[in-house]
Amino acid sequence: MHDPALTTAAPTSGHAIVLDDPLPDDTAAESQAQAARAEEVEAAYACTPFYWKDQELHPFAISREGDWLQHRIALGCPPLDQVIVQPALMIPDACRVIWFCAHAPREWLHQPTMKQGEGGQWHTVTLMDRAIALEERIRDWADEHILPAEQVLAVNLFYDIYNRAHTTRTAIKPHPHHDSTKAGN
Repeated sequence: MHDPALTTAAPTSGHAIVLDDPLPDDTAAESQAQAARAEEVEAAYACTPFYWKDQELHPFAISREGDWLQHRIALGCPPLDQVIVQPALMIPDACRVIWFCAHAPREWLHQPTMKQGEGGQWHTVTLMDRAIALEERIRDWADEHILPAEQVLAVNLFYDIYNRAHTTRTAIKPHPHHDSTKAGN
């Protein structure tokens, strides 16, 4: 049943009137954007995995990269942007990245923060001490798994891993109706 009170209002009543044209339907555009995003994610995860010799490496996800960068900082390594363009200087980082990708996070996240010293007293293990202990494990592994003749191969693998991680990362795309001036950004 048609109720004229719902579709028209007295000109001075203050009630809204029905619009002639409906609001635009953004579902088609949103569906296309979701499909494009799904394709991007599929492409990012469909990449063939990297291997070091016979061992498949875990993806260089943002968490692994963050842990590697924190490890570099704890060791006092020079800033990455200063050394990344010099392959000979990247040998230690190539070993580190391959190690981080070859191992599960529990290998570096579960390091003790306290140790018992002589006399039975407990002492806090400093960040530097933990970084050095981890670096010793990484170097021992690298000495066993990366031959001196494979250094160039390791550095090239580092560049491949690093570049892929940075080309398949997603960036936050602002909503088309977002207005940074109104949002206070």
